[in-house]
Order: sequence, then C-alpha cells, then structure tokens
Amino acid sequence: MRAGVWIGIICTIVLLATVSFGTGLTGFFMQAVALNGYIGQSQAVNASMISYGILALLAGIFVTIGGAFSIYFLSHSRKWNAGVVSSISVIVFSILAAIAHLVCLVIAIVVAEAMRTR
Repeated sequence: MRAGVWIGIICTIVLLATVSFGTGLTGFFMQAVALNGYIGQSQAVNASMISYGILALLAGIFVTIGGAFSIYFLSHSRKWNAGVVSSISVIVFSILAAIAHLVCLVIAIVVAEAMRTR
C-alpha cells in the first residue's frame, strides 16, 4: 500500500473521530433538553443516558472504521486517488455519523418514555 493511502486513512480516522465526538456531544445536549421534563424519574433518565452513551459510542466507532475501510477499498481495489477518496469519505461518513447519532437519540428517548412512571 502506498504512503498516501496510509496518510489518508490516518487523517480520515482523526477527522471522523472528531466529528463523531462533536455530533455525539450535540446529541447528548439535545437529550438533556428532551429529558428536562422527567423530574423525579431518575431511573428512566439514567437508563436513557446509558443507552445513548453506549449506542453513540458504537455508532462513532463503526462510522470511523467504515470510513477507513472505504479509503482502503476505493484506493486499493479501484485505484482511485487517496486524497480524493479521503475527502469524499470524510464528508459522507460525517453525514452518516450525524444521522446515526440522531437515531441513537430517538432510541434513548423511547427507552426513557418506556420506563417513565406516571
């Protein structure tokens, strides 16, 4: 494998991990606002926070690994330029990270609503 491909993979991993962390943190604050009305429902809030944390972490890891594998596949199998592939991969997988964290947020809110006592 060429050196440019390795540099592209490393840069993509760093950028996607940063974007994943940012979208995950944004989702966490959105969840904090959504759970504002659950006063006295500590069990539901804790379960929701834990489920969001685990799901968001897994989503970030899978998106980052997917971005690295896409660079390897497209530059090695298809013989595309590593810089172009890295740029496209960061854009596409950043959007996928944001969508994945929104899905995690919805799942965590559903968990909180299911555990809520009225």
